[in-house]
Amino acid sequence: MPPSARLQVFDPDGLRQTLRLGRTPVCIGRARDCQVILDDSRISRHHCKIVRQGDRYWVTDLNSRHGTLVNGERIESRMLEPGDVIEVGVPTGFRLLFRLGGVPRGGVRGGTRRLDAHRQVSRLVLLVRAANRLLAQSVLEEALAVALETACEIIGAEHAVLCLQDARGELRPRLARGPQAESTSLEEAAAAALREAVESGQLRVGRTPALYHKRCGPDPAGAWIVLLLERPSVVGVTDSTVLGPQPSLLGALYLAGGGCGQSLSELDEELLQSLASMVASVIENARRLAERREQEWLEGELALAGEIQRRLTPRQHTHPPYLSVAALLEPCRRLAGDCYDWVELPDESCIVMLADVAGKGPAAALVAALLRGAFAGTVLFGRPVSDVVAALNQTLLRRSGPENFATLVCARFWPDGRLESVCAGHPPLFILRRSGEVECWEHGGLPVGLFAEACYEMTSIRLVPGDRVVLVSDGVIETSVAGHELGLRGLEGLLRAVPTGTAAGVLEFLRQVVVGGSRSSEAADDRTIVVLGYHGNRPRPAGETEPPRP
Repeated sequence: MPPSARLQVFDPDGLRQTLRLGRTPVCIGRARDCQVILDDSRISRHHCKIVRQGDRYWVTDLNSRHGTLVNGERIESRMLEPGDVIEVGVPTGFRLLFRLGGVPRGGVRGGTRRLDAHRQVSRLVLLVRAANRLLAQSVLEEALAVALETACEIIGAEHAVLCLQDARGELRPRLARGPQAESTSLEEAAAAALREAVESGQLRVGRTPALYHKRCGPDPAGAWIVLLLERPSVVGVTDSTVLGPQPSLLGALYLAGGGCGQSLSELDEELLQSLASMVASVIENARRLAERREQEWLEGELALAGEIQRRLTPRQHTHPPYLSVAALLEPCRRLAGDCYDWVELPDESCIVMLADVAGKGPAAALVAALLRGAFAGTVLFGRPVSDVVAALNQTLLRRSGPENFATLVCARFWPDGRLESVCAGHPPLFILRRSGEVECWEHGGLPVGLFAEACYEMTSIRLVPGDRVVLVSDGVIETSVAGHELGLRGLEGLLRAVPTGTAAGVLEFLRQVVVGGSRSSEAADDRTIVVLGYHGNRPRPAGETEPPRP
């Protein structure tokens, strides 16, 4: 009488069901008249069939849409050996493990060892204790040591090596146990066993079961087991969507010697795979905890850097008596790539700069700090505005790459109302005259930090008491107002609608329209506004004797 055959059916989530093969043929597919019904639209209605011929079993593809594979090879018809894995539909779908009788032939999966009830219970107790110990460990190394010890106790192995995947995707030994734990030969044996297991086609990432058992005749010393440690699946999140590409392999467990030379029962396999799942969860949780701590540290550092950056902005009451200054910098991230500054010179003139560095985040903030420091040092020599901008251009070229260029506007105010300005690739300088008229001045040159031979043209303007000068960054021009981008014309229209008032009043009007109730996280770019009111010899308007509140 031929030995009975069984199919262990693994669904895409790894759940297993064992079916005994009775009369043949046994049809496999998603149709309701199949003997083995697999509910998956990627499987044909009548996908394949298994037929017994004498004491052998054959699997035949029934012209299915996606084909039938045995041990990773596409087949039309093939005789089955114990331990063969049948794949139907697509590689990530159902898999069927063929077993023959109580003891599978060959060395791929090993036979089934009868365990009495006492030994079964004792091994289950081992697993439960291991689970409790794993949960109690706060150090990853200690948890991995518990896993190695438990795996050896379940199988009776003499040697064990736990390998974890490094940043380059290679498996590196992390922990070893046994008489040869400190020997490189044990690590080499583990690496060779893992390669053989993967190359055999029986052990592949993302497939169930993820266990390979090799027996080398009656000598248990040459027997070994490789068990994959795979990242626990997250319901509703696939490896290539929300989280981006996430390799599922975390590591592998190598067991050798001792009990590895004996056949594995189904209980042994289930215990080992349950242990592997728990260890994988511990490793993944440790990785996520480390990432969270790193993220918290980075958040703290960014918050501190942002606070320092805010403190470094000039105080708004430190300006000459003939000017009033009100400014607002609204970063779209923790750190701003915009910056502004002004310096009062010994000849009573005051030079102001507003710059917008290309890019966002810490890199742009560092370049902005470099630019602001260079500005503060350059203007002290009393050079014309055009020379100041040219010097900033050379500084960026020397100290940073061409991707770190910046646009800027630089203006120099004199007590008698003279104004000299340069716009280096930046939005124009606006003058809101006391009469209500708005003028736009945009002469200058290229952004700084791009070309060593760049030249900058200076524009001279005359102010009268009551005039206000408005400087803005690109983020203000690109702000959406009433569903449309503001643009230069829109900003000019806003300035025409500004009621007659102080620099602080102009800034508040613009802030309410441009920033409004929106959060900085909703903006695509930093938004910076600097408003300067020229008073001449007149007293400073009421409300501007103290620094305005932007």
